[in-house]
Amino acid sequence: MLKVRLIRSIRGAKIKSQEPRDKNQDRKGRSFRNMLFFVNIDWMNKRVKDPHFRVLYETDQLILGHEFEYAYLIWKKGKKEIYMGGFYGDPSCGLISENNDWCLVAGDTSVVWRNDGTILPIEDNDLRWIIQLRQTAPYEAELLIDPYSEKAAVWKLDIKTLKFDRLRDFKIDGEYSDKFDW
Repeated sequence: MLKVRLIRSIRGAKIKSQEPRDKNQDRKGRSFRNMLFFVNIDWMNKRVKDPHFRVLYETDQLILGHEFEYAYLIWKKGKKEIYMGGFYGDPSCGLISENNDWCLVAGDTSVVWRNDGTILPIEDNDLRWIIQLRQTAPYEAELLIDPYSEKAAVWKLDIKTLKFDRLRDFKIDGEYSDKFDW
């Protein structure tokens, strides 16, 4: 025999509910856990195909991109996603290591993700407005600060220790261009 009870909703209206039912299932008997998994996959497929999503860097396993001011690291196979943080303006560049064990996304600030699960923001006035990145060693990257600004320079960042050193100045006083030989 099926029991029927009355439940108050948020607005105070009365809704009929059937019992017994597992509290982790919807009305059709589907598990919430499975539903969230499928919703997550659908949502992530939509994110990558969204016309507002811009890919900053891509490897065989990972996609690093942003949707407006918000950066994401997405696994291609598991459809797992990590929110890398929000930026003032859009992130301008990104880099994923050759071994897929760290990534760096940059713009007005920088954020490092390491495969041990840590996400570390780097907020330093000297390392603002980064426009290009490149990997120089397994755990090192070079950062190019906007060459049209007063603090234009090339910096070296150690991903393991998050220590950075100024390598050289890189200032351009000529006509504006997006491509730089640095």
